[in-house]
Amino acid sequence: MSGNPWTNQEEARLLAMRADLIDFRVIAKELQRPLSSVYAHHAVLKARRENAGTAVRVVGRKTCVKNGGPGEAKPRKCLCCGHEFPSAHAGNRLCYRCRGQSFSPFEIRV
Repeated sequence: MSGNPWTNQEEARLLAMRADLIDFRVIAKELQRPLSSVYAHHAVLKARRENAGTAVRVVGRKTCVKNGGPGEAKPRKCLCCGHEFPSAHAGNRLCYRCRGQSFSPFEIRV
């Protein structure tokens, strides 16, 4: 993430200005933020409000909502040893023990 983090006051002003149907360009100028940042952050705030209790992230111009809340660990089987471990996301498929090994779990050993 680049740029300055949004403050609570800026978020409140953004939501209030959008509730008054003020154009995004005017809001960007008023908050001294890039137009793309205002669009994206408004989408995140809107999704958070609509989906309270679920994880929200923005990928490109799409807002992705994932049930279960932020930081929820889901049990998955390790692709290397087969033991079940708490996985933070779908791309995390190796347990901590196997991830710390110096060889690839897909390496062919002779």
